[in-house]
Amino acid sequence: MLKKQAVELFGTRAELARGLGYHRSRISQWPEELTQQQTDHVVGAAVRLGKPIKPILKLINNPQDRKAA
Repeated sequence: MLKKQAVELFGTRAELARGLGYHRSRISQWPEELTQQQTDHVVGAAVRLGKPIKPILKLINNPQDRKAA
C-alpha cells in the first residue's frame, strides 16, 4: 500500500494518524510504500472505524495496479 492510498482512505493525514493512535508527524516519517506491518495497521484501523476498504484491498492484491495508481 502506498502512503497516499492510506491517507485517501482516512481523508487526511491527521485523520489517519488519529485512527492509528499516532501523532501526525509519525505519518510523515513513513516511506512512500508502506511495509506490510504498516499496511496491516492501516487496514485494521479502517475496519475498526468502518471505513470502506474494498478499493484499497483490490490495489493491495494487484501489485500491477498499485504501480499505476
